[in-house]
Formats: sequence, structure tokens, C-alpha cells
Amino acid sequence: MDEITIGQILSFLKYIIGIAGIIGTFYAAYKNLKKSLSTALADEMEKHLTPIREKLDDMDGKIDKVDIEATKNFLVQFLSAVEQGTMMDEIQVQRFWEEYQHYEAKGGNSYIHKKVEKLQDKKLL
Repeated sequence: MDEITIGQILSFLKYIIGIAGIIGTFYAAYKNLKKSLSTALADEMEKHLTPIREKLDDMDGKIDKVDIEATKNFLVQFLSAVEQGTMMDEIQVQRFWEEYQHYEAKGGNSYIHKKVEKLQDKKLL
């Protein structure tokens, strides 16, 4: 059997170190490329998502406005009907109070509140 020399062992170690260096270089390049691509993709996505977020925020505002206006219309019609002597059943009155609480929670106008107080004082509500 042939003898292994120190020169052969050193030569083998140089080979292994060389391979490890190449692998390390590729791994570092992979990590840098991955980081760069992730940043670039995130920036690109953010660029496209920003207008969508702005439109959604605008739509939320419009939906809130429609909601408060529809609630206000219901309350005004209900209060007007009560003031004119229309008898409301228990479910209609319960629905009125639900809408009224919703309206107040949304920061509704004081003229509705004043009308409710007026009708309560007259024992119509």
C-alpha cells in the first residue's frame, strides 16, 4: 500500500479549502442577490399598492358618508312620522333606537338629538 505524505495531505486540504471558498462565495452572492431582489420587489409592490390603499381609504370615507346620510334620512322620516301622529309598532321603535344610537356613535348632528328630546318630552317616543 502506498504511503500518504504530508505534501499529499496539504494538497488535499488546499483542494477542500478551495471548494469551501467557492461554496462560500456562491452562498454570499446568493444571499446578496436574495436581499437585493427582496428589497426591489418590496419597493415595486409598495409603489403599486400605495394608490390602491389611497383609493380604499377614499372609499371608506365615502361609505361612512353614505352610512351616516342614510341613517339621518331614516331618523328624520321616523321622527316626522311620529310627530305627525303615526303610530309605530314595537319593532319600528326598537329599530329607531338602534339607528339613533348608531347615529350618535358616528357623531350625528344636534338637530336630530333636539327633535328626539322634544318628542320624548311630549311622550311620543
